[in-house]
Amino acid sequence: MDLYTLKLFLHLSETLHFNKTSRACFISPSGLTRSIQRLEDEIGTALFIRDNRKVSLTAAGLRLKTYGTKISETWEQFLMGLTIGEDLLKGNLDIYCSVTASYSILQPVMNRFRDTYPGVHLKLETGEAASAVSRVIGGDTDICITSLPDKLPSGLAFNMQTEIPLVLIAPRTQCKINRELTKKTPWYELPLILPVHGLGRKRINTWLRNNNIKPEIYADVAGNEAIIAMTALGLGIGLVPELVLQESAHIKEVRKLEDSLDLPPYKVGFCAKKSRLKNKLVKAFWEIIQNSNGYS
Repeated sequence: MDLYTLKLFLHLSETLHFNKTSRACFISPSGLTRSIQRLEDEIGTALFIRDNRKVSLTAAGLRLKTYGTKISETWEQFLMGLTIGEDLLKGNLDIYCSVTASYSILQPVMNRFRDTYPGVHLKLETGEAASAVSRVIGGDTDICITSLPDKLPSGLAFNMQTEIPLVLIAPRTQCKINRELTKKTPWYELPLILPVHGLGRKRINTWLRNNNIKPEIYADVAGNEAIIAMTALGLGIGLVPELVLQESAHIKEVRKLEDSLDLPPYKVGFCAKKSRLKNKLVKAFWEIIQNSNGYS
């Protein structure tokens, strides 16, 4: 068993999805299948149970996952130990967050880390915030910025950086939405533009259900900036994190409603696997963020 095959196995043991692992590890699905089959032949037993609906680990697969994780971490520690001097860290660190979080939360931490460890290359990928935790769990990234879920998955560490309220927004333009608001029509009786999934959607759904309200959903949207843009066009009432609104290019085209939803604010911070905190690069970054605010 070589280290590359072990890496493929460990990634697949997290995602339990051949296509996701093949994309993340830049290998064809057929190539990934052959690699796992060769590993199973070498060990002499099946590592995964496959059917048309799901993939799961066998008992042997679970044991290899534990053993293989230790091997992978030991190898990384060995490579780090080859650097000259204890503080001279080198290597690549993968970080994932939304565009808004990249310059409002990540930037000051990244600047401090670069100053302290200039030999480490920080590879930043931006995307939908709702995907952040799953990317950490799947091994696609080392650290992400995310809102704290109602239940943090076991095996994950979370360091809170700030709290961000959820706010309702309306267009500034003269339109049907504003005419109805002028008549004191409740916002929840107007078309709503909501996030398609994520913590914000769960919380607004709970609020609506608890108040026996069946709203008109104009659109389910992936991406907060898109919600703001659609609201600015007069298509409905939007729900977004206040930080995203403050940083939006459309901020002058919408206005915040004073109606209070009493929704819990987002607790936003950095997230990583607890097992990855043993890695010197991840540990060094984590130490920087622990000293970056008063929540640590």
